[in-house]
Amino acid sequence: MSKEEPVFPTISSPGASAKDPTPTRLHTVRILLSDSESHPMDDINKKGLGDVVLAAVPLQRIRAASQAQDDHSNTEDALQVEIAVYEAGIPRVWKIYGRVKFDPLSSDDPILLQQPANDLNLKKHLCNQYLRGEYEREYKRWDNHAKNLGLEIDSEFERWFEERLDDIGYRLQISG
Repeated sequence: MSKEEPVFPTISSPGASAKDPTPTRLHTVRILLSDSESHPMDDINKKGLGDVVLAAVPLQRIRAASQAQDDHSNTEDALQVEIAVYEAGIPRVWKIYGRVKFDPLSSDDPILLQQPANDLNLKKHLCNQYLRGEYEREYKRWDNHAKNLGLEIDSEFERWFEERLDDIGYRLQISG
């Protein structure tokens, strides 16, 4: 991925629609991107989902070898991305990106399967460590960029990251 300028969440209510002026809560959805030359938010905005997707955290690529063996992906060599989506926007996201063919964070999640261990519990622990690192790295990137521009990060955006990190931290505690 390039180190292009990130697209910041808007201050307005991006989850609002003409029918429902109040945004609903954010959900985490895993998508697969076949083109990952730029930040995932660039692709999301190009596809007209910027009003329902508040944040994106790029994760691992699904390797062709594990894909052929496990057939868990929608596209070859896809980049896995976790996104913060307003509840009402989830069907639109699925319509454009499709649903992943595995349950995120389950024993068939390609990120978990790609961890360098044989024991499933150790794989889960390593997977959660990996996710925590990616979320922390992405949040720091957004935070540094916002500070450089003299902006503040949207509170919903920040709350989503904090909730994800809390959830990952909890899973690390119970797996450790």
